[in-house]
Amino acid sequence: MTEHAGFVVADRYELTDEVPKRGGMAHVYTGADRQQGDMVAVKFPTGAMSVDGAFRARLHRERALLSRIEHPNVVRVRDAGTGPAPWAGPHEDHPYIVMDHVRGETLQEKLKVTRRFTAEAVVDITLQVLAGLQAMHADPQVILHRDIKPSNVMIDGDGRVTIIDLGIAKSSSDAPVTLTGLQPGSPQYASPEQLLGQPLDARSDIYSVGCLMYKMLTGSLPFGALEASTGARPAVVPPSLRADDPGLELLDGVVLKALQPQREDRFDTADDMAAAISTARAAQEEITIVDGGATTPAVRGDTRIDPARVEAVRAPTGIPAAHLVVAEQSKRALRSSVHRPQAAYDEVVRAAVTATVKERVTRALLIGVAIGVGAAILLAMMGVLAVLGK
Repeated sequence: MTEHAGFVVADRYELTDEVPKRGGMAHVYTGADRQQGDMVAVKFPTGAMSVDGAFRARLHRERALLSRIEHPNVVRVRDAGTGPAPWAGPHEDHPYIVMDHVRGETLQEKLKVTRRFTAEAVVDITLQVLAGLQAMHADPQVILHRDIKPSNVMIDGDGRVTIIDLGIAKSSSDAPVTLTGLQPGSPQYASPEQLLGQPLDARSDIYSVGCLMYKMLTGSLPFGALEASTGARPAVVPPSLRADDPGLELLDGVVLKALQPQREDRFDTADDMAAAISTARAAQEEITIVDGGATTPAVRGDTRIDPARVEAVRAPTGIPAAHLVVAEQSKRALRSSVHRPQAAYDEVVRAAVTATVKERVTRALLIGVAIGVGAAILLAMMGVLAVLGK
């Protein structure tokens, strides 16, 4: 229990404990909602954010917008406002945000134990993150998170992924602000345009997801020593995943497209990136079948991911949903063929998959021929020996 246990926010949320700090931008408490009878998380931004008048006004204006986002992969914002804080005097007003309490561990905590995840675990986690982002981006106000990173991705014991620490909506008439800070985004996961202070759109969040995938697959950030640079990174393309693990060939194109320095060369939407990931996995499953049967990838650590939690992973019929996505992805590619970067990317993926499948099929045929020839020679020799024996 914290020394502030029992403090009540907005005559409704009774604090029970303080969450250990993961940064210096806020105090976060667990608490009980007296009206609903369940647990909540109450966040008090600190520093410049706590006294910024524009942020306070925007917080009141946009809380209804945030609270209407209801998606299983996005934390629900219940309330927001200003009022007394547990460490301050009773007449001092501080901004606060009330969200659902999400149980589990952050992806950052899991990465400390499991430096690199299997490709299947990365796909499961990423598809859920993208599903949550699509729900935010699809809002008429285009809600951007702008701080996608491991510490803002929660994973519960059943493998459900939840995006936490939401940003405030961006409208056409207002400059966007977020609940995480006046200068939103962590440099290691921020897009080039975000580091340069340029206007943002959904493709900035997609860039951050690319960084997230790269980190989970390789155990390293894509830009090494340049990860926190605000001047050198915009023109930099990260090293290929294949240099670290040749088995990541099919996911390599997806990740590198998400990490393109120019936003027009990235995926346009979170749905587009999810479809590309599903297509890559479907191709890998086809290659596995050609090789002679399903295989189980080596486990690099316990990520406790339940594929049943991800709609895009397994269909109710029991057929891998990735196979079902291929037809839809083909239609998307035809509809977006006028967009050069997407069409070019689709062509590269098709060519890579076709070449890989042809290689595997050819190898399998050659092996089959060799086995057949060997068997024929053996039978002939046995016949000769039988004749000589007589």
